[in-house]
Amino acid sequence: MTVVSSYVAQVKPGRAEEALALCRQAAKVVERLGGHNVRLLRGQSGETYGALVMSTEYDSEEAWGAGYDALMSDDELISLMSRAESADAPYLTQVVSSATEIPLGKKAAKRGNVMTVTISRPNPGRFEDAIALGTKASRLFAKSGGSSRLFSMGYAGTQTGTLVMTTEFKNMAALGKAGDDFMTDPKGQDVFALVTGTDSPVTLLSQDVFIEVPL
Repeated sequence: MTVVSSYVAQVKPGRAEEALALCRQAAKVVERLGGHNVRLLRGQSGETYGALVMSTEYDSEEAWGAGYDALMSDDELISLMSRAESADAPYLTQVVSSATEIPLGKKAAKRGNVMTVTISRPNPGRFEDAIALGTKASRLFAKSGGSSRLFSMGYAGTQTGTLVMTTEFKNMAALGKAGDDFMTDPKGQDVFALVTGTDSPVTLLSQDVFIEVPL
């Protein structure tokens, strides 16, 4: 089962290019040590605006653990971490978390240049209902060209136990069209009413937009 490790960093004003360069160097090390589908994204909304997110995938919990061990014993990565955590680092804050994918179907997810990230917390006793809601929403977005994945946050501080749904689109125009389609589709309206109603299986925590940055 796929495990995704995410590194999130807020960038200091005027230090974006330096922060990007540091992330790109780290991505090469992560790939060399067995991480795959390494990606870098930049926040475009809310509290995550301007933040950088580097995500890495592993095929299992064991592979994720082995990858972590390898990273923590690699001299090049340790040097990069020292730079990232120094007083002169280009970052303000940094967060590391992991999440396990919950399959939504047999089709492989498609990558896009724009990604929405919705974080919610299942209400007590409603975990299965929350998964069903995510599955229904993913099918609606798929009708508009979106490709969704669902994750359960593991080692993630106060967000442990939350669900993260990512949906990728070709560009911002495609994302906007999907929003129009969702809110004019009776099934989409039903999902919106459920999420915002008193019987919702989840408590919505955040929803943000990210764009992919070439590595």
